Amino acid sequence: MTKPELPRTVHDPDGRVVEFSEESWRHIMVQRPQLLDDVDAVLAVVARPDYREDDPIAGRERFYQQRLQTRSAG
Repeated sequence: MTKPELPRTVHDPDGRVVEFSEESWRHIMVQRPQLLDDVDAVLAVVARPDYREDDPIAGRERFYQQRLQTRSAG
């Protein structure tokens, strides 16, 4: 696991700036450790999702890609 230089930002399809911060890093360390080496892929999905939906938390949105390819473990 290599921690990226933070914060990192991308623009979502609506042109909003989305920041991946130290807090974001800590969140995935605890909640989604399998994504720690795939921050670039996560940010790419935010920038160009195949599907979007509202998050249960007001004012937030979820971004998905139909087929996200991550690095192979082998």
